[in-house]
Amino acid sequence: EMHEIRLKDKTRTESYRRAILDNKELFKDKVVLDVGCGTSILSLFATQAGAKIVYGVEGSSEIAQVAKEIIRSNNLENRICVITGKIEEITLPVSQVDIIISEWMGHALVYENMLESVLYARDRYLKPNGHMFPSRANLYICPINEQESFETHKETITSLDNVYGFDYSVIKGTITQSLFEKPEIKQVFPEQVLSLESSLFHTIDILNVNINEIREITGYFTSTSTVSGIFNGFCIWFDVVFDIFDNNQNCINHIFLSTDPNENPTHWQQCAILLNNEIIVKQDDKIEGIITLSNNTNNKRFIDFDLS
Repeated sequence: EMHEIRLKDKTRTESYRRAILDNKELFKDKVVLDVGCGTSILSLFATQAGAKIVYGVEGSSEIAQVAKEIIRSNNLENRICVITGKIEEITLPVSQVDIIISEWMGHALVYENMLESVLYARDRYLKPNGHMFPSRANLYICPINEQESFETHKETITSLDNVYGFDYSVIKGTITQSLFEKPEIKQVFPEQVLSLESSLFHTIDILNVNINEIREITGYFTSTSTVSGIFNGFCIWFDVVFDIFDNNQNCINHIFLSTDPNENPTHWQQCAILLNNEIIVKQDDKIEGIITLSNNTNNKRFIDFDLS
């Protein structure tokens, strides 16, 4: 089901398609690695762009089999080789690749922690002066008014005063913490955003970043409210950047895949973090803070947020 959702995400799929097909000179006759290839759509695009061979690595044996069937039905078995397993546990039949492509992004960019696998592949297989698609990722934060969720949480807490005639208010603190400390993945709409511009708080250079540097990400942010209204949360979103090269491999343009609430919706949506109190803000008020995203100690696929 998730693979179907991704394929139907036109913003996501078209961005990758454009980034690859607009780089035909770069992909021509190259060896390409597709990390987490899924149903192989990126591998198929790479062959369209002229790649000599694409190695698609997929951890799910079921999905890998689907990918093989799709590749066979398109008569591309001699140009796309699907390998079942985790990139850390398999060995490619080549020592180096020219280009690595991957759709590794999760909610709030780093949820699911797939970037670590991509960086492992980069360190083990990418040639010197090789290319990563995407090449950079940016994290943003902006203040929002998430009235619906805020009111739902408050109603839940108020209801504890009388639960079938019993007083449950003693657990209000625990329930409040449980409701408000967990981010929500949802579509945030432009009219909910309180600032004209989001604050960029972190950039990842995928070609050069060290794996340890993505396990804890901390950034300072500042936003200026462009409207007066109720402020009760933050929205976290991301974009990734694909470089476009000319015949001499000079970067001449960029393609952005964005989850900005002001842009077309994607399956990633946005990550909303609610405050447990509402604040009235006026136009031109400054909202500043520090945010940290770190791997959860019990499950590295999950992320913990710290916001102050």
